[in-house]
Amino acid sequence: MQSPRSLRKCLNLPRTIRAVEFAYTPPNVRYVLACASFDGTVRIWEDFSFESNGNTDKYSYNYDPSKTNCNRSTGNGYDHEYSTKIHTNTNAGWENTAQLEGHENEVKDISWNGTGSLLATCGRDKTIWIWECFLPGTIGSQGTGSTSFHPSVGGSGGGGQGDFECISILSSHGGDVKDVQFGSSMGQFGDGDDILLSASYDDTIKVWAEEDGEWYCALTLDNVHSSTIWSIALSSSGVRMISASADCSLGIWKFYTVNEKRQMIKDRNKNNTINNETGEDDSDDDMGMYSDGLWKCVGKLSNAHKQPIYTVHCAPSRAGHGRIVSGGGDNSIHIYREVIASDDDAPLFATDVSVKKAHDGDVNCLRWHPLNGSLLASGGDDGLIKIWKFTQ
Repeated sequence: MQSPRSLRKCLNLPRTIRAVEFAYTPPNVRYVLACASFDGTVRIWEDFSFESNGNTDKYSYNYDPSKTNCNRSTGNGYDHEYSTKIHTNTNAGWENTAQLEGHENEVKDISWNGTGSLLATCGRDKTIWIWECFLPGTIGSQGTGSTSFHPSVGGSGGGGQGDFECISILSSHGGDVKDVQFGSSMGQFGDGDDILLSASYDDTIKVWAEEDGEWYCALTLDNVHSSTIWSIALSSSGVRMISASADCSLGIWKFYTVNEKRQMIKDRNKNNTINNETGEDDSDDDMGMYSDGLWKCVGKLSNAHKQPIYTVHCAPSRAGHGRIVSGGGDNSIHIYREVIASDDDAPLFATDVSVKKAHDGDVNCLRWHPLNGSLLASGGDDGLIKIWKFTQ
């Protein structure tokens, strides 16, 4: 990969960077980047490098439990206090246009859904926050401007482009929530378009789905990794998941439809008593709700790194190369390619590129750009965000 360009002076973050992720904005709209820090905040950045001047509003979103009747177990009834600060963009480049607050301590990870309408954040407080977003050029916004206040758009709190409203807080994990990742439900989980995957210090992965506007835990995946699961990533097809663990391994997961899962249950329990009405073995809890799909581990890359693996990500479909990238406590970045003609139920991977000392400290996060597969962002304990150029 080509030498990276550091954004440290541009972003000017005082605390360790835990996660960075590009939003899914249209090609004709400026890049939007979310950044999670150990100071407990999520900052939204926009790239004004192609503009010579203009104005943008800067907001800070704060959550005050004492001023609400919120129920933290369900995530319902959330009200938010908004403070507004006007920011004028006088220099082209990356500008901080919004800040989200609410987690009790550091934010471990962030994830945008495929339309840029939802942002998920997770942290050491064992919770996952789901925010409804109104970004430039995306569903729910108007026009293609910056994240500025627009009173005619959105609901309570003013709404508008750049408006972020917490719609749910999920708290079923037994430890720090290390990573979150949106994916498509593919009509196999609940009635919503998205699912949310979360990885935790409790060594499990949970699959969250939406039903009638409420988010619920559809599936808990365990007994694959022997230590903390730090990161998860979905392939561009949405039917493969990669998990990264402190046990230095990468897990390879495959998605199965509801019908495929039901057949697996029947095949596994031919000698057991089956519910005559549903065909479900009521004693099976490891496959989740009978009406939902299934994720199953079909392979493992042991000793992928010399130290715990903190981050993994899959290249977007537009990249055309299907690479997987990982980074961790050995300060290195590895890029993997799938071996041609390997079995989909038992895929094989080979190391394509290795970058030692990619950061002067742990590599905490890696993200391919959603539209440009040659662009890779990394964040580390050295407080740097680096932009890498990958060429085959």
